[in-house]
Amino acid sequence: MINLSELPELARRARRDVLRMTTNAGSGHPGGSLSSLDIYILLLAVKESADTLVVSHGHTAAGLYAALAQFGYIDGEAAIAGFRRMGSVFEGHPSLEVPGVTWCSGALGQGLSVGCGYALAAQKLRTGGHVYVVMGDGEQAKGQLCEAREFAAAHELSNLTAIVDCNGLQASGSLDAVLHQDIAAKYRAAGWAVSEADGHDFEAMYAALRKVRQDDRPGVLLAHTTMGKGVSGHEGDYAFHGNPLKPAELEAILECS
Repeated sequence: MINLSELPELARRARRDVLRMTTNAGSGHPGGSLSSLDIYILLLAVKESADTLVVSHGHTAAGLYAALAQFGYIDGEAAIAGFRRMGSVFEGHPSLEVPGVTWCSGALGQGLSVGCGYALAAQKLRTGGHVYVVMGDGEQAKGQLCEAREFAAAHELSNLTAIVDCNGLQASGSLDAVLHQDIAAKYRAAGWAVSEADGHDFEAMYAALRKVRQDDRPGVLLAHTTMGKGVSGHEGDYAFHGNPLKPAELEAILECS
């Protein structure tokens, strides 16, 4: 049984590392990394050795690296120093050379198809384990996801759970303004079990995750999050999607966090 009370402190430290990572590189995607971070922390806490973690929205690599460091997969200081640097394994999108990274994301919208492949293979080969796929809400408009949802239901992939970071924003503005979509309805129509929770509340997310895991269908957790979570003045700002803090801003925020 995991100790949920320990996770907020891990997340606090990881948030600092995300900001240090992206500011040091002068590039990257702090906004989505911070909204997805609590999802990564929870999944790494519940993940068992036979489980598979697929990250579809690879631009949140800083968040994934920061979370992996908290669980001892990698050296956090090495990730901060090497993030998006030539010759470093800590690339701007997750590299397979980084311990804990199962699949290197391609274009947005591909991760669920990959997760279906892992889940079907696990069933056919009887290797056990559960497959978790983390995605952003913006990519849910991609056509490939419609096929993946239907494939998962048709093959009864009950060993597959998707978690969607629903921060409501993308690089060019709000999700509703760019292309409104009812994500929950899409998954329900395809035959999935659907659950929703506050994506920054570990107890709520864990309960919602357990709920869909106990269903005999593929499941999805819609985690409602905030872009740039934890950074005063930048929370809920779509411009923070791909614009790291300046060194002076970073110093001021780290002093207060």
